[in-house]
Amino acid sequence: MIKPFDENLTNALCAKQSLVDDNTNPTKLDRQKYMDAASGHGYKIIGYFFEPNIDESLIRNELRNEREMVPIVGIKSTLGKLQRPEFANAVTITKKSTLASVY
Repeated sequence: MIKPFDENLTNALCAKQSLVDDNTNPTKLDRQKYMDAASGHGYKIIGYFFEPNIDESLIRNELRNEREMVPIVGIKSTLGKLQRPEFANAVTITKKSTLASVY
């Protein structure tokens, strides 16, 4: 069964549209499925990695409205799954960045 997101991704890739995956994708496997699909359609992949800071993440989460807040266990669980990207991938240019404080 093709999920709607996968179908939309495939359609965008076939149409050669610019794409942004605005998702956490904490594991290599999470990221790899998008990179494989995009590189298979001739895309140049530029990834941005934001080094997490749990204290800053929790503060930013508290600044969200109640409906958009992520449960603390979800933030900590995702951090626990994090596999930092490998910067030597020949297909991918990964840029390591830090977030500015928002308070």
